[in-house]
Amino acid sequence: MDVSIIIPAFNAEATIIAAIQSAFVQNVRLEVVVVDDGSSDSTFSRCKSLADPRILIQRIEHRGPGAARNIGLQIARGKWVALLDADDVMLPGRLSRLLEIGDNADIIADNLWLRQETTHQLTLFIDEPLSGEVSEIDLAYFLNNNQMFGIQPSLGYLKPIIRKSVLERYDLKYREDLRIGEDFALVALLLAENTRYIRHHSAGYIYQKHSKSTSHRLQAQDIRGLIDFDREIGRRFPLSIAERLALEGHFASLKMAYDFSCALDDMASGKILRGVKRLLRNPDAVPLLKYPIKSRMNRIRSHFSKKDFASLD
Repeated sequence: MDVSIIIPAFNAEATIIAAIQSAFVQNVRLEVVVVDDGSSDSTFSRCKSLADPRILIQRIEHRGPGAARNIGLQIARGKWVALLDADDVMLPGRLSRLLEIGDNADIIADNLWLRQETTHQLTLFIDEPLSGEVSEIDLAYFLNNNQMFGIQPSLGYLKPIIRKSVLERYDLKYREDLRIGEDFALVALLLAENTRYIRHHSAGYIYQKHSKSTSHRLQAQDIRGLIDFDREIGRRFPLSIAERLALEGHFASLKMAYDFSCALDDMASGKILRGVKRLLRNPDAVPLLKYPIKSRMNRIRSHFSKKDFASLD
C-alpha cells in the first residue's frame, strides 16, 4: 500500500463524494480512510453507498479535527499518509508525482490552488512559477514562513504527504489540544526531529475557500494554545541559532495576535480604555485593526446587490 488518504469529515454530505472520487485518480496503490466526526447529516451513508473495498469508514462521536485525524492515522496502512479535507479535492496524478521525488524525503508538499466559493476561480496559494523544481524546507524556514498575519503565505496551510514510519519512530500525532494550527504543529515537531521536508513546485491540491472563514476572527484562547506550543518547542529541542531566532519571531507574531484579539474582546464588551491600553503595550498590533474593519465592510457590501446600489442613483 503506497498511500493512505485520510479524510476527516463533519457534516460534509455536499462535498464528500467529490473528495473521495478525487482520491481514486492518483495512479498509486491507495486506501481512503474516512473518519466521520459525529456528523448529523448524511455524510456517513453517502460514504457507505460507494461500496468500494478501498474505502474504510470509521464513525466517532464529535471530537474535533485533531481527534478525527488521529483516528485516521491509527487505521492507515500505507507507507505514506495524506490528509484531504472533506470539501477539497486533489487533481489527477498528484500523489504519483510527489512520490516520484520522495525516496530520500519524509515530508513532501506541493502548492495549493485556492478556489473561491462564489466564482470558483482558482488562484495559487504561493505566487510562483510551477516549474517542477524541488526546494528544501527546514525548521527555521518553516517558522519564518508561518508568522501570524505575516506577509508570506503560511506554509502550515500546505497539505503534505508524510512517511508513516517517521510518525511512528517519533511517536507523533496531531495535537488534539489545539483548535487551530494542528497541521502546522505536527510538521514543526517533525522538523524539530531533523526529518527531511521537500516541496515540489507544482499544484495538485484544490483548497476550497469559504466566505465564513474570511470573517471568522481568531479567538484569544486558540492563539494561546499555539503560544504554549512554541514554548514547548523551545524547551524540548536543542535548537540552532537560526531556529531559535525563527521561533522567537513566530512567538512574537502569536503574542501580537493574542494582544490584538484580547483588545477586540475588551472593546466589544465595553472596556474601551482597557483595550486601548493593551494595544499600546504592543504597538505592532495596531495595524491589525484593518482586518476587522475590512471584514465588516465586506459583510456590509454583501447585504446590497448591484440592483440596490443602482436604486441609489
